[in-house]
Amino acid sequence: MEGDTKEGGSELSASNENNGGFCNEPQISRFWVPTARLPCREFEIDQVMGFLQGCLRGSPERCMYISGVPGTGKTAVVRCAIQQMELKRARGEVPHFQYTEINGMTVPDPYSAYTILLHKLGHRGTCSRGSRRSLAPAEAARLLDRRFRSKSKISKRTDSTLIVLLDEMDALVLNNSSAAQRVLYDFLDWTIQRGSELVVIGIANTLDLPERLLPRLASRLGLNRIVFKPYSKDQVGLILRHRLGPELSRYFHADAIELCTRKIAAISGDIRRAVAICLHAYTVWNRRCRTSDVREEFEASKISAIDVDEAIRELTPSSVKQAIAQLSDIEQIVLLSAALCSRQAMQQESETFRFHQIWNRFQQLYRQQTGQAHSQLGLDLAEQVWHALMRLCSCHLLSYVSPSFSGSAPGSNFIRYSNLSECDFVMNPIFDDVAFALRGHKAFAMLSEDDL
Repeated sequence: MEGDTKEGGSELSASNENNGGFCNEPQISRFWVPTARLPCREFEIDQVMGFLQGCLRGSPERCMYISGVPGTGKTAVVRCAIQQMELKRARGEVPHFQYTEINGMTVPDPYSAYTILLHKLGHRGTCSRGSRRSLAPAEAARLLDRRFRSKSKISKRTDSTLIVLLDEMDALVLNNSSAAQRVLYDFLDWTIQRGSELVVIGIANTLDLPERLLPRLASRLGLNRIVFKPYSKDQVGLILRHRLGPELSRYFHADAIELCTRKIAAISGDIRRAVAICLHAYTVWNRRCRTSDVREEFEASKISAIDVDEAIRELTPSSVKQAIAQLSDIEQIVLLSAALCSRQAMQQESETFRFHQIWNRFQQLYRQQTGQAHSQLGLDLAEQVWHALMRLCSCHLLSYVSPSFSGSAPGSNFIRYSNLSECDFVMNPIFDDVAFALRGHKAFAMLSEDDL
């Protein structure tokens, strides 16, 4: 049922230094995601692939709308289908195509979608006296309109099909109705122009979004629609064990995974939350085991249903939003920096990131917000970032694993500053929850196009 998957699973490395010689110290590499097939979504993958192959053969139907509750594999299915299409492209079975994504949750304003798309097409703005200036959204829209109506040469491969995934489309449209519907109309209208090579796949949580839009938009979304049903309890359990892999599954009591499965299936069927809950429960359990002085106690210990239940309470969206609202401004910037590092790590099939990565991100965001483009940020600010990280750990928004761990209690502030660079940090909530809570923050609005 799982089909071809990426080999290797969840990689764990053991480190026995500073732990008494008996406590293996697993370093989380990644809750792996299969790249070729996804359990329980084979039919949907075939549907998306059939649609894409039709577009590459010249089908006039070049829009698809995918809906379903969060965490049911909508985005993962499209990416999986694209990966399989890329294999076919490499074998010469389908024509050349390009693929890019725009996420409505992270777009600062609807009109910036024009400049993001143009940027991802390879257009880097205009040069003036040695400096490069980003195009205004109106100018970006004009260039895109010229490209998709007359195939003007903006990139080197104007004859190849461009597949655009508009993810979280309802967040883009429903929050800024008039401006966003204009942007969405342009994107969809470009797909039906004669000779246009644009294909749009829209993803949203709202099942009836087309009916809630203007009639001219609903008509352009076409008849290619897929509704993702929530996962059943058995499917959640199957996918969760698949994602954990044998290396991590062995640390969980059967009733712990069963509790997570039942809770998630009853509430939403969101696999992302199920994985995040198990990751958080594992991280807390691992730190607790490393403080144990009794080897037999460690060997007999496994992640229990109580551990999972505590992780569920800490990682509900409302708890995450409430915790973030209580942070100071600088702590929110540090959290956003960590969230971006976590997102980048996941793209590289990892789960952890280091302090220097957070610090580099923080410096960029802090300078943008304060206008101190060329100022040197001092050690006092670095120490504030360190204290902010410890505060985020105490709020369970972050977790850390330190090779030089000396018995500190979970969430405490007792990591020595000199050992901070050795810590691996893990983001506990999913990125969407953090992005939603920080969407109104000035630093979020100033994210670059590469971050979006």
